[in-house]
Amino acid sequence: MNPRRSTSTSITLKEFASAAGVSTAAASNALSGKGRLSDETRQRIVELARELGYKPNPTAASLRTGLTKNIGFVIYSDPDPASEQRWAGYSAHLLYTLVAEATRHGYSVSIIAADRPEQLITSRIDLLYYLDPFDDEVLIDEAVRLGIPVLSNDRFDDPRISINIDTQFEAMTRAALDLLVRHGSTNPALFTELKGIASDEGAERVYRSWCSEKGFTPRVVRGDYGRTDLHERLAELLSTGCDGIYSFYEEGPQILEYLTSQGIRVPQDVLLIAAATDPRENSSIGVSSTVFHPEHTASAAFNSIIELSKNPDLAPLTVQLPWELVEQNSSARAN
Repeated sequence: MNPRRSTSTSITLKEFASAAGVSTAAASNALSGKGRLSDETRQRIVELARELGYKPNPTAASLRTGLTKNIGFVIYSDPDPASEQRWAGYSAHLLYTLVAEATRHGYSVSIIAADRPEQLITSRIDLLYYLDPFDDEVLIDEAVRLGIPVLSNDRFDDPRISINIDTQFEAMTRAALDLLVRHGSTNPALFTELKGIASDEGAERVYRSWCSEKGFTPRVVRGDYGRTDLHERLAELLSTGCDGIYSFYEEGPQILEYLTSQGIRVPQDVLLIAAATDPRENSSIGVSSTVFHPEHTASAAFNSIIELSKNPDLAPLTVQLPWELVEQNSSARAN
């Protein structure tokens, strides 16, 4: 057969390389962006592949390398409708950024259900991408049993994690609390979520440690994941006599609205800082923010994912996400 007369995608790598006048290794490297080829040779091979309609066979490649270039993204359901709706939007955004980054590197993404660990046996994935898991997730145990590396966040003492994403909650929490005190708070409090998520538990550990260092009495209140008890928990927090709130629970607009409805002035009566993934939500109403960026996880971690696939002994790896403290009117009261 003459490959130049065919537009079929069933051309083998060997046939394509022969048509290009190069070795199979050179052809494969040119199309994957690897190897030491001149720009002219690489471009010629790429253009010929486009002309012939040739596409590398991912199944054949996985047989050669033992890798599928497929990442398993974990989703999970929640029996509480309000909580599930919130997590669905959050997960969809993270999935979108992962798919975009994976595509750029020639990877694909498969969906793995958190409550279906048996999926891992037939999933053919190179890595389990599992952000914000609960402590008792059996899915991670099953991945480890099957030799599948796991990417997760803020689980620094968990030996099961191969790539740890550091959302820098410690630095954010300390920066927020220091700002509250610098601007006059004498009873700073923490509003966070129920126990079970590593980043939230980490923020509480840092807060309690910070209080011990500074001589403050800890004031901690935890709201549910669906945000259905926000008003009740805020009332509980205010009853402790706090005059400064750092909400790792996020929800800056809703917190400000509730405080205003109760006749509590911000920042005159209570200083407020709320965590956010989108600073525009808080900035538009003058609420200070610690901004973390889970949407950067895929782009920040992908080189580590690739390196780990080549050399599993590199684990554990840690990848830091960017963050910033955005000061607004809600924390502007002077001493």
